[in-house]
Parts: sequence; C-alpha cells; structure tokens
Amino acid sequence: MPVEGTPKEIIAEEMHRYKHGQLHSGPDKYGHIVKNPKQAVAIAMNMARRHGRAYGGQAPFTGEHRRHDASSADPGLGRRR
Repeated sequence: MPVEGTPKEIIAEEMHRYKHGQLHSGPDKYGHIVKNPKQAVAIAMNMARRHGRAYGGQAPFTGEHRRHDASSADPGLGRRR
C-alpha cells in the first residue's frame, strides 16, 4: 500500500485501519492484528519515517545502517574479569 501525505495524514490513515481491525504488525497481513493503539501509532510513525517524512523528532530513514566496526574498537574496553 503506497504511503502518501504528511505524517499526520499517514498516522490518521493507520489509526483508521487499526480501528477497523485491519492493521497488522507484520508486512502484508503476515503479522498479528494490532490490538494496542500505542503500537498502531508506533507503526504509523515508522512508516512515515521510512518514507522520508520525519515526525516526532527522528530523522528520516536513509537506507543505511550504522554498524559498530570491531577493528576500530579499543582493545582495552572488553569485558571486565
């Protein structure tokens, strides 16, 4: 389903789907039906962020993940014994 509009419109659309029992936690109806309104808002905000529309203080998703580079880590910061 294409995501269009402002973040407020996206959240309103997802809450509409939640209220009618059509919002699933996974992609394409593979997840369970969402029963918590807070989870519905979190899903809607995540969808808005992933489609380049920042909302709620988070930066838009750029498609790149930051990974911890083990080679640059300080060897003295391991587990304590």
